[in-house]
Amino acid sequence: MTSLMAYAYGKPREATSAEPMIPMSEIEDARQSLKVKLQRISESLESRPR
Repeated sequence: MTSLMAYAYGKPREATSAEPMIPMSEIEDARQSLKVKLQRISESLESRPR
């Protein structure tokens, strides 16, 4: 069946990732940076008079 499908439709293409891989160290750095920024935003909102 696989051979017949290859003759009828051509061999399947290999899957390629459209998005580049990001190193885990960069992801961790971004996560830490975002955590700090969210903490600062939270603190500024808490200290704001209502």
